[in-house]
Amino acid sequence: MMNKLLTTGTALLAVASALPQKASTPAKTWYSLNQLARFENADGLPLVAASPINIYLDIFWQGMSLVQTGGLQNIAIVKPNSPSNYAAYSALDVATVAQGQPSMTVTYADSTIDRFDLHSFFYGCALGTQVSVLGVPQSCTISIKGYKDELARELVAEQSFSFTVAALQTNAQMVKASVSSKFKDLKRVNFFVSNDITTAALIDTVSYKVYSDKQISS
Repeated sequence: MMNKLLTTGTALLAVASALPQKASTPAKTWYSLNQLARFENADGLPLVAASPINIYLDIFWQGMSLVQTGGLQNIAIVKPNSPSNYAAYSALDVATVAQGQPSMTVTYADSTIDRFDLHSFFYGCALGTQVSVLGVPQSCTISIKGYKDELARELVAEQSFSFTVAALQTNAQMVKASVSSKFKDLKRVNFFVSNDITTAALIDTVSYKVYSDKQISS
């Protein structure tokens, strides 16, 4: 009986080994590229937040305007980390009103980017109006929320950064925000600023890494 079972088992193994094997799916190759957004590829209007940034260095900068400081000789200014342009947003900003929630996102027409990691950025705040950044530094809190999905339902991480200026201070340096390592493999990062009716948030020198299953041109 034992010999019969062994013979049957051997036969079954032989049949199984003769059957065609299902090919394993090869792992997808991912390409990555570190980016540093200084917003210097276009001309903004001096102290006017009226030109949406749109797509820049593989990211759609939704609800953010390109602002040119007009040089460091201004009487009142938050100095950009990388002169002379930076990004701006507020509740009354033209791009924010037209495009909605200020954010970094990889979801846009013809995008080849799957996701991104956010590493750091420089920030400040100034007095804002409907069409301009007046340049007068303002204390504020800038908050960010990172999501794994474009619809902002799967929250990965959130973090806040303070910008403090003294009363009657007319010049200020931007501050570096070192972002938590949890801000990785994201589809979207939403940006917020306190008192956004009268305060414009200013963003510059944003460091991040993008990922794609296609080669990414630098």
